[in-house]
Amino acid sequence: MSDIFYDSGISPCGLSFLEAHGTGTAVGDPQEVKAVDWAIAKKREKPLLIGSVKSNKGAEGASGASTIKDAYPNIHLNKIKKGLEGFEQGRLKAVTEITDLEDEEAIIGINNLGFGGNNCHLVFRRFKKKKFKEEFPNHDLPRLICVSGRSEESVLALLNELNGKHTEAEYVALLHNVFKKNVPNHLYRGYTIIFKNGPIKTLVKCFSGQIFPLLVHFGQFNKHFKILGKYLLGFLVFKATMSRINKHLLPKNINIIDLIFQNEAKLKINFLGAVAL
Repeated sequence: MSDIFYDSGISPCGLSFLEAHGTGTAVGDPQEVKAVDWAIAKKREKPLLIGSVKSNKGAEGASGASTIKDAYPNIHLNKIKKGLEGFEQGRLKAVTEITDLEDEEAIIGINNLGFGGNNCHLVFRRFKKKKFKEEFPNHDLPRLICVSGRSEESVLALLNELNGKHTEAEYVALLHNVFKKNVPNHLYRGYTIIFKNGPIKTLVKCFSGQIFPLLVHFGQFNKHFKILGKYLLGFLVFKATMSRINKHLLPKNINIIDLIFQNEAKLKINFLGAVAL
């Protein structure tokens, strides 16, 4: 615990709450309390609020994740065991009632101790960023979301959840980051294409291991480049690239973006626009 506060540059005095491992064992709890008292509480001027969700629900397999979502006071705590100096001398205070985190930049620490001796401590800061009001981006582009899983049912469950509700941009970005790389033993792949009004297409298949090249078919490019160009300009990356091309053509009194929206059918313009795309 001392190392993580030193490495992160966070002062123990700034800790608002500590979620302890605290499963109620006669050996483990005194040692943990002693370590918290030595590493954190003795360096503070006011008592450190402390709790443990495991004291309410037990040390289940997912308890490490559940401690991050802690919303429970210590409902079964009636008295503190004797000999725990941090509590007896007032440096530690168990949260037995619903208590608000004081600071807008509240920091909490979390202990999780492994049965085999692998222990860890995490530090979290309150998330202050305001969410976007729009659940779906305010443009007319559909969103492709690819996922994977160990079974067809797991992939369908995730895709059906996406299809059944409006999807916010940040959640989609999270899925993109999670599934942008191959996940071992995920034999099923699936995708959904979502528009503002709902899903357009959803598909799930077992992955054979064969990787195919990605090809894009543009049709009769010399005739249809304007239709394609108008569509692709909705993508910020494409629009930025076309703007860079424009800088080189403006001295020749040519605006490539304007050409895409014009109805002229001159061969020179069509050729130039097609090359730009």
